[in-house]
Amino acid sequence: MAAIIVKNLRKSFGNLRVIGDVSLEVGNGEIVCLLGPSGCGKTTLLRIIAKLIEPDEGIIEVNGTLGFVFQDPRLLYWKNVEKNLEIPYLLNGKKVNRDRIQKLLVSVGLSEFSDFYPNQLSLGMQQRVAIVRTLVLDPEILLLDEPFKSLDIKMRESLEDDVLLFIKKNSKSILFITHSIEESIRVADKIIVASKSPMELLGTIRMPCGAKPRDAYSPEFWDIERKIYDYLH
Repeated sequence: MAAIIVKNLRKSFGNLRVIGDVSLEVGNGEIVCLLGPSGCGKTTLLRIIAKLIEPDEGIIEVNGTLGFVFQDPRLLYWKNVEKNLEIPYLLNGKKVNRDRIQKLLVSVGLSEFSDFYPNQLSLGMQQRVAIVRTLVLDPEILLLDEPFKSLDIKMRESLEDDVLLFIKKNSKSILFITHSIEESIRVADKIIVASKSPMELLGTIRMPCGAKPRDAYSPEFWDIERKIYDYLH
């Protein structure tokens, strides 16, 4: 059974139709990138899947526990890194697992920063903390809402590589929202191309097997990029 199944989803806000008619699936252990222009309804779709917004029509099936990584870190500035990472446990009435917190910090290269406060960290480091915060309860499915959007190219690629390595080790299913063609090709098992608002799906590209992240200078990368541009134009 797929990790996420969306069938004939529609959503409007008043007279503004945001999602036209969307159906998609995310397989178990699959990284699916939903690629589309800014403002096309990608974030709305994620929020509906996470049950933060009610759809007007459609069926949503989520077969596993969910974690959500937002576009910005959303850390509590008056708490240090470790205390920020304790929040999911406290909100869910669970005992804090400090060993897991420390192991996750090691996995993203932040083991020496557990006592630091958000304003003492770079934006990239803050976003790593936000990703770890999502992972502390070990969700089976991750919703990533352009988590690297505000970072420069070098930092974004570094974080992508770190997240891919972690995902490979932990077999997570992921729906990754982006408007970056290069980002989607680097990380995805499957790319779904969305239209401008109201969102409809223009096509699906299944990526060739092989190591990720993919080489942005390879002929294979360019061929996929051309296919995506064909859908968008």
